[in-house]
Amino acid sequence: MEPRDQKVYRSVRLSWRHREAATLLTDRTLGFLPRRGTSIGAQILEKLWGEFPNFGQLAECSEKELREASHGHVVDRITAFTDLALALRQINPWTPVCPKCHECPITVSGGVSDALDEGGACPFCDGQVELVPMTLKKVTWTC
Repeated sequence: MEPRDQKVYRSVRLSWRHREAATLLTDRTLGFLPRRGTSIGAQILEKLWGEFPNFGQLAECSEKELREASHGHVVDRITAFTDLALALRQINPWTPVCPKCHECPITVSGGVSDALDEGGACPFCDGQVELVPMTLKKVTWTC
């Protein structure tokens, strides 16, 4: 999915659905199985950007900072952090999310990414991915 005007949304906080989708994407890409009430993906993302990350932080994430934030957790794929950085950079306000399982339909494997558009069948459940309603404002300063 091609990001639209990045200047408009970079400072916007992730909606709770995008935050949940980023967490699940992190768990899935790094091979962690989410356990009831705890998520290693959530711990990694919160360690990086706090409780309320914004889209700009995701757009600029690097393999190195993801690797450092997950220190102490064993990841079995060599390319997992590279793939995760590429996947997280694709999340923007126009990324569809499944309302049932809260996954975003983005996958990256070996540097090749794939994403579904709005209205597609969710590959993780029997839901249908949809856009998350958000209000984005463009502020300009004039003298």
